[in-house]
Amino acid sequence: MEDSAYLLLWIRVLAPLTCASMVVAVPGNSAVRTILVVSALDSAFTLVRLARRSPRAVDARLAISRDVAYAVVFLVANFNSSAVPALALAPVPAVEILVASGWRLFFGAVGAEAALSALRMIDMHHTAHRFVHPYWTIDLAVAAVASVIFGIALAHLRNLRSETEVHRARVRESLFQLLEEALAGDGMREELTTDHVREMIEEICRSGDPEVARRAGRTLCSALAMRQSAASLLTAREVETLTHMATGISYRKIASLLCVSEGTVRAHAASIMRKADVHTRLEAVSWARANRLIA
Repeated sequence: MEDSAYLLLWIRVLAPLTCASMVVAVPGNSAVRTILVVSALDSAFTLVRLARRSPRAVDARLAISRDVAYAVVFLVANFNSSAVPALALAPVPAVEILVASGWRLFFGAVGAEAALSALRMIDMHHTAHRFVHPYWTIDLAVAAVASVIFGIALAHLRNLRSETEVHRARVRESLFQLLEEALAGDGMREELTTDHVREMIEEICRSGDPEVARRAGRTLCSALAMRQSAASLLTAREVETLTHMATGISYRKIASLLCVSEGTVRAHAASIMRKADVHTRLEAVSWARANRLIA
């Protein structure tokens, strides 16, 4: 949204720039000077709000309305002047309409500009000139063609941005799933919760700051080291015993499955609980799951 706001701002800057060029060409035109000052202050105020990250710095509908007003005032003030192209500001709201509302309204705006241009030339023909220089029509046509090209480029950029956002979202989700699986899933350590991992990934993607990535990497490495430390405590037979303990079957049944005595199984269970610093079979299973030693 912020990129779109900046885009509309730069389009709006065309209004005071056009007025500035007219002031240079026709120094005595007070209406042009007034619109120049008002539109320049309008754009500057919008830029300040954007710099402060105001959530509604550029309201597209309101911005278009103001620029249409500038174009109408400019047209009315210079309608009978042969020295100033009265429709010079018309392309600005047309491009804004294309960006904010799409092609349908844009073509309507271009049709309105063409009709006004025809009225303008008829008025010039009947009031002052037998032959009207085609500058105004050429200017409008060039602006319309430029607007179409600009609009196509914007549409392409918008689609590219949308595709990029979708791709980034998929990458974030895939990375999250990978880390969630690696770190703990439903048994993640309390100090590294699922939400914590997601927040770290979002912060890395949002900021792009290498230091943020390094901090997250250190946190994840610490968690993995803790996991590896837990895994190194148990022997392969103890892990196998834990796996059967997690199913809830008796020690006698586990002994039968492992082809050992029940006493051996109980010895393995006691060793597991001592290493995990827990006191019951249920706590041992919970500890093993929290450290992803068993499913």
